[in-house]
Amino acid sequence: MAELTPPLLAAAAVLETRRLAEKDAPVRSGVAQALNGVGLAKARAAVAREADDLPDAESDWQTRLRRGLRRAGRAAIACGAPVKTRLGLAKALNALGEDRLVMRLHRSVLEVEPGNSWSRLGLLDRLIAAGGFEEAQALIARAPAPLSGSPELAMRQAALLRRSGDLTAAAAALEGLLHSGGAPAAARERLARLLIESQRFAEAERVLEAGLGALPDNLPLWLLRVDLALQAADAAQAARHLARAEAACGPCRELKLKACRAGLRGPDWHAAFATLEKLRAAGAFEADIEREYALGLMRLGRFREAAACFETQMARDPEAVSVHVNLVDAWAGAGEVEAALRAAERAAARFPAEHKVQMRHHWALVQAGREEAAAQTLARIADRFPALPAVRLAQARHALEAGRAGESERLCAQVLEGAPLHLNALLGLEKALSRQGRMQEARTRLAAAVQTAAEPGTGGALAVLRLRLCELALDAGEPEQAVAWLEGFARSMEGAAGEALGRAFRLALALDRPDLAAAALDGLLRAPVVSRAAAGPVVRSVAALSDPALAGSLAQALSARMPAPERKGFATEVTTWLDGPIEALRQSRRTMPVAGSRRDTAQRARLLIGAGQRCLAQRYLRACVRAWPGHAEFGVMLAETSLRIGDLAGARAAIQSLTGRVPQERLHALRAQLLLREGDPRAAQREAAAAAAVAPSPGAFTEALRIALARGDLPAAETFAAAWRQTLGAQSLAQAHFQSSLLGAQLNELRIAKGHPAQERYTTFVHPARGVVARWMERRGGRPFDGEAEIPRRIWQFWDAPTPPPDVAAVMEAFREEGFAYERLTQATAMEFLKAQFGPLHLRAFRLAEKGAEAADFLRLCVLLKHGGLYADADDRRVGPLAPLLAGRSGCILFREPHGALANNVIIASPGHPVLHLAVEMAMRSLLARERDNTWARTGPGLLTRATATALRHEREALRQAGLCILPESALAPHIGTHLALPYKSTSAYWNWSGARALPEAVRAVLDWLAPGGGQGVSRIA
Repeated sequence: MAELTPPLLAAAAVLETRRLAEKDAPVRSGVAQALNGVGLAKARAAVAREADDLPDAESDWQTRLRRGLRRAGRAAIACGAPVKTRLGLAKALNALGEDRLVMRLHRSVLEVEPGNSWSRLGLLDRLIAAGGFEEAQALIARAPAPLSGSPELAMRQAALLRRSGDLTAAAAALEGLLHSGGAPAAARERLARLLIESQRFAEAERVLEAGLGALPDNLPLWLLRVDLALQAADAAQAARHLARAEAACGPCRELKLKACRAGLRGPDWHAAFATLEKLRAAGAFEADIEREYALGLMRLGRFREAAACFETQMARDPEAVSVHVNLVDAWAGAGEVEAALRAAERAAARFPAEHKVQMRHHWALVQAGREEAAAQTLARIADRFPALPAVRLAQARHALEAGRAGESERLCAQVLEGAPLHLNALLGLEKALSRQGRMQEARTRLAAAVQTAAEPGTGGALAVLRLRLCELALDAGEPEQAVAWLEGFARSMEGAAGEALGRAFRLALALDRPDLAAAALDGLLRAPVVSRAAAGPVVRSVAALSDPALAGSLAQALSARMPAPERKGFATEVTTWLDGPIEALRQSRRTMPVAGSRRDTAQRARLLIGAGQRCLAQRYLRACVRAWPGHAEFGVMLAETSLRIGDLAGARAAIQSLTGRVPQERLHALRAQLLLREGDPRAAQREAAAAAAVAPSPGAFTEALRIALARGDLPAAETFAAAWRQTLGAQSLAQAHFQSSLLGAQLNELRIAKGHPAQERYTTFVHPARGVVARWMERRGGRPFDGEAEIPRRIWQFWDAPTPPPDVAAVMEAFREEGFAYERLTQATAMEFLKAQFGPLHLRAFRLAEKGAEAADFLRLCVLLKHGGLYADADDRRVGPLAPLLAGRSGCILFREPHGALANNVIIASPGHPVLHLAVEMAMRSLLARERDNTWARTGPGLLTRATATALRHEREALRQAGLCILPESALAPHIGTHLALPYKSTSAYWNWSGARALPEAVRAVLDWLAPGGGQGVSRIA
């Protein structure tokens, strides 16, 4: 005892002069118990008294106390101190977080008293917290009577199951304890927490209701019930629970903080946050107030401030697990991916047994693009917590990304066995089933879940599921069913997340339900914070259906509610939609750093591609791949861009680097495009079929069908078309309209062509014409006919109105180049030209064109036939000098698409060229006869391909004299960026627009305060 007494008395001496905080009371009582155990009653009495001094966190008294108790604890073990002393020291050291020494003390007690319940339970608590699951299970199994059947041991068994990740078994253990009777009050609270964590909300609601029926003044149960209402996005129910809780328990800080949390989710969020600020400023640091304030900052999108608050809390209490997790989320929300990862790594090292912390570390690795490290981390977590739902869902996501949809389905189903309404598991299952082509089954599973979810506490999941079912029904071409699901979502719209409201707005417009669109927009405008993902679809839809000024004002209003890290990227997106990718690229260069975040860098790469600068984009993407080697997103973009510019070796290398990192169907699809460009359509079709087999979807079967049609493989085309129909469902509008679509028309043409006499098929049908062109190119080895007809240095373009939209005008003006004449025709000047140069029949054909695109197609053929030069569509942009494109070439220069047809967006020709003569005659006959063919075949690439094939068969000598050069479409990349996604294409002014023509009045009324003189809703963005 000689070694024990001095350090124990030293610790007691520290306590005699200090008044500890309330949470440190176990230290005082533990030391007093230890002193009493060794007969130092006088010292015990002094320790038990309260001193007047306030605790000082920065003083060395805590260090002296901790040092003395450590020495006393080690001495107590070494000298075999009385059990009472060891238990007292364990209690004091436990309050100070000295877990290892506490466990040693309890083990030493159990060596001499195996039946000591306090030590067994205390050791169990520490082992469970530290992750010593096997030893803890052994302690439970060897517990002697009467402890073996006690509620206390059952509580530890449930805690062990929960900490090891088996939430279902933990809940079952607690339910059994409650049914057996004699359970402590905390058992019901723990069960409710477990059920909420497992997303078994309806069961949690029943447990809480029963618990409050028995204990109406139990504050923890009331707080959980409020949390459950907020989880269900039911603000009104949360308010009712808060009122009842205050009536039962009286006013208290806990309820006030919970009321603030509820208020931040509603329209009065200003007042709720102001209350938090007052509570925070009212007195000394309080951990619960500080944490709620930091969470409020996150709720309002002020992530950097929140991170600073969490850092302060962590410095004061390094063992607060939730604060570590919140810090990771705050840095991630601020766009600081590396800071989030560092915080996650620190937390994971500090709390190896906390599965929530370990999963957050895995998530941070994924966000940072550390794919290999993320996979290794997930494998380690799965070894330790194999039954944890979060682990299984992460494994399901990885399996789906790797193309193993069946495995993903199995993992999601395992989670749903324990929690049938687990939202993430249901959505993961839907993705896995859809990836396998089982779309109808996916919808059935979600619909069944909605029927089950119509219980208290499930409102949040119910709203999300209804919205997803609406999207699936719309994709399947079932608008009536989609409207029904959207109406169901609208009934629970209040409190819905901003992203859900943005999706609902877009869906309501697509389904012609302006009332629901207005309600969703109003809800979004009232939200305290709006994410970029939520605002994007709304602004884009308004831009498509109204004037850009209104869309710009809306974007500005939403941006004011947006987290700061998202604003610059959102501003660039808005500029893309309103002013086009070229202006957006300029803006991003001004406002975003070259070495920005991964998200900003990816946005700039997409802008380069969107602005037609694909060669530059390829170089930029190579740098991105080097900077973020773990992010497959850049590798996919690099492969696609390399294909577009004709760098097939670069594309092949990029595709190979993606093996095992992207879903198998994505790899098959990329390989199919590569093989097409390498001239092996048979192998390309096999790859496309493999992509559709791995992940049956309309898109996959569409590409396989397109390749089969290009090859003239009618049996395969019929098979792919049938599979495409099956994936859509019998009620799909897309299936009903298939015959009138481009692919449907091409399939019908191929059927007819197969039964048509071989002679002259190429003049009527596109597929035989493709074959004629392909065989000529193959025999020539890609060499042109070097003729003598000179191509004039003259550029032609067409826009029907006198003044194009600003984004279109900027792109068209880019074609002006020194050494080239430039002329832009309008509807009026085009008719004057046709009347003067060709006559009434050509003018009549132009007027009979059913769409603006057909008129433009016919006009370009006539202009080039008469004057020659280079014609480019209004959505093509000059990105490099044109002279090298024409140098050394004569006659006619055409560009072949990967599927074999000759593109007509850029045509270069000499006047009077035979191909153009035939094309004009064939187009005029079709227009005058009012043939019901599709635009692509009647006046577009299909026509140009047939005209070229006819010239190759019947006017070869004239072609030799004039000249003919057919290049791959990718040869344009250094000179002309084709098919830019300009804003006008997303508006009702576009010739191929199929949506609504104007912004509904109900929606415009919600936005009236944005217009000059408006004011009804200014408070929404104040």
